[in-house]
Amino acid sequence: TGAIEWTKPALSKTTARLEWRTSPTGDNLLGSFGYARKLSRDWSLLSRTLWDQVMSSAMRGRSQVGLAWRQTDRNRVNALFRIENRLDQTDALGQPTSRTMSNVAAAVVNIQSTPRLTFSTRYAAKLASDRLDAVTTKSSAHLLMARTIYDVSKRLDVGFIGSVLGNGGFNSRRYGAGAELGVIVMRNLRLAGGYNLFGFTDRDFASLGYTQRGAYLEFGFKFDESLFGKGGAAQGASR
Repeated sequence: TGAIEWTKPALSKTTARLEWRTSPTGDNLLGSFGYARKLSRDWSLLSRTLWDQVMSSAMRGRSQVGLAWRQTDRNRVNALFRIENRLDQTDALGQPTSRTMSNVAAAVVNIQSTPRLTFSTRYAAKLASDRLDAVTTKSSAHLLMARTIYDVSKRLDVGFIGSVLGNGGFNSRRYGAGAELGVIVMRNLRLAGGYNLFGFTDRDFASLGYTQRGAYLEFGFKFDESLFGKGGAAQGASR
């Protein structure tokens, strides 16, 4: 196992990690790389990639690049725009070869209309292809999600979430709705427990929020310009 972190110049940060594991059932190679750069007082560039190779049987890859925007002076609106590529491939001996690739574009906008009330909207679209041996199937989907969070106190909040998943340009739709209770367990780290009365599942959109029916537990983390050693205090956790 090897890891490296580089924080110079002061406006950027780079991390890299490489792991090799061996066992009687097979070898595994895991690599990751991340890069963040502050472009201006309000804009930051973020990127990361992760590759997991199980020798001669499976491969998984995740790559993301995005732009984060935050009102440094007023700190009422922040947003994240990102593009993600996901690859899953299985080629086990004696089994059909399968390969799934998806490209996802997403936008998250948070608006703090009052000191206690925050609105969050999320939109994502994807193009995916699934191949089983020589047969390839293509698909597309869109996700819309809205969340309202009210701060009961400095550490406790309640939230309500609604979402809709559309396949093939919203010709087919599934809906989700639920509520949650959040607590700031430590600086910039929020823990939330919630329950969705009804919902749906799409693994390519999982990072945008929990949409399955039933109970869930979720962590949220927030960073600001202090990541680059510039001072500044984050207020609350990302939602």
